[in-house]
Amino acid sequence: MAKPGVYCLHFNVLEWDAETMWRTYIQLNEIEAVFRSLKSELGLRPVYHQKQYHADANLFISVIACQAIQLLR
Repeated sequence: MAKPGVYCLHFNVLEWDAETMWRTYIQLNEIEAVFRSLKSELGLRPVYHQKQYHADANLFISVIACQAIQLLR
């Protein structure tokens, strides 16, 4: 039987309670997983940007894709 893990999260937002911190952490993990999946499926990994505006464009497309995934869910 697997033993439960222990998480130690550090946030700089003092107004958040434990539940809000945990939900934010889980949401961040889901978003990162969507980014990895979409970039792999679209052949956008690995990304080596030579100019900042190329990196900004890649991030913008990733955010739009993530929003589309959230909308479909």
